[in-house]
Amino acid sequence: MGICGSKNVPANGLTDRKSEKELLEKKQRKLHHLIGFNRLQYNEIKFLQKMTNLDTATLQNVRALFEQYTGPDKRMNLATFSKVLDEAEIGQNHDLLKRLFEIFDKDQSGSIDFREYLCGLNMFVQHEPREMLKAAFQLFDYSGDGLITQVEMVKVLKTFKRTREFSAKEADQALGTPGPADAIEKYVQGIFVAYDKDSSASLDFDEFCLATVENPELVVKFMRPISQMAEDLQQGKN
Repeated sequence: MGICGSKNVPANGLTDRKSEKELLEKKQRKLHHLIGFNRLQYNEIKFLQKMTNLDTATLQNVRALFEQYTGPDKRMNLATFSKVLDEAEIGQNHDLLKRLFEIFDKDQSGSIDFREYLCGLNMFVQHEPREMLKAAFQLFDYSGDGLITQVEMVKVLKTFKRTREFSAKEADQALGTPGPADAIEKYVQGIFVAYDKDSSASLDFDEFCLATVENPELVVKFMRPISQMAEDLQQGKN
């Protein structure tokens, strides 16, 4: 018994707990140092790794590539985003570039930080069909209201028709709409007639999924170059 009848607490118990805490803090500092995220909390780093399944070394490479194109604020604007995607042979299509930037820029601040960059890439690096469709749906949904209008679908299809990966001739062949300048508009009208089940003049996600199942040309070839670009950049390749 100690003074006033209290029990003595073994000193080694306190020492062990203190040592465990110090060891954990040391590991966290080492991880922060290795990966270079001085301003990110430990939980944030673990979140990014869990979300992307990237190991520490790869995450470090992605960050290094990201910072090649950013200034002291560690943020990427549309111009620098264009340089990154131009290296991936997508940046020359300004309309597509701008649309992708809008999707990456979640807080609509006009620039993207590393987390937005990594989350944006991860969204397009999907092997599950439904997840790929979610990414494609966001491309079409310009307004962000969870619906795709005919105007939005036409705009996206025309954007992809101007990519180097998807030539005008290939677009016409894939969409089955060679010839007139308004061929894409007519194609989209046909899609809406067939799949706008509630006659709302828009497609929700389920209607869009049904349309793509029966018309895979809507997303398969369009998404392939974007997915490949995202996968390369997510692995720190340039």
